[in-house]
Amino acid sequence: LDDALRIAPGILPPNDTAPGDSSEEEGGSGEGVRLRVRIRRGPDDKWGVKWHKNIFKQSGRLAVDEVTEGSVLGAWNERQPLELQVGYGDRLVRVNGVGASDLPAAQGTAKMRAELQREEMRALFWRPGRADAALQRAQAPGSVFVCVAQEADLAAAAAVAAAHEVLHRAAEHEGEDF
Repeated sequence: LDDALRIAPGILPPNDTAPGDSSEEEGGSGEGVRLRVRIRRGPDDKWGVKWHKNIFKQSGRLAVDEVTEGSVLGAWNERQPLELQVGYGDRLVRVNGVGASDLPAAQGTAKMRAELQREEMRALFWRPGRADAALQRAQAPGSVFVCVAQEADLAAAAAVAAAHEVLHRAAEHEGEDF
């Protein structure tokens, strides 16, 4: 895996999120979603996070204002369901083992910013809200994209799409007679 990361920075297995109920230590309330991000970048790459200036001025906390498309974090986001992408308002609470609450606000933020200069980011973002709602939306069936190499494969592709539709409708109407 380490060799693959050196060859293709920013690419990690898709299962690098772990949403769940947040602790008060991580987010300041009992309800929230943890977004775990583990990515690498090359020496000239940017993470692609613009931090919210007003939130930083008021609280000293690093909160996401915007994630740049085409950046390392933007590419990570593209591999995640919409509800589990890092975005506006998500607060960085830990990076590479350094947490915002480990030290006084100014020192903790300074240490976290120093960690963000490294080529690897193991980050924990926190988003207020209910984890079970995000998980339900993330696990809902979506679209099926089927590619065919030859015209003869078209019937098989149509069967896959039809089966997906039948299963999706059955899940929506579970317990109903139809």
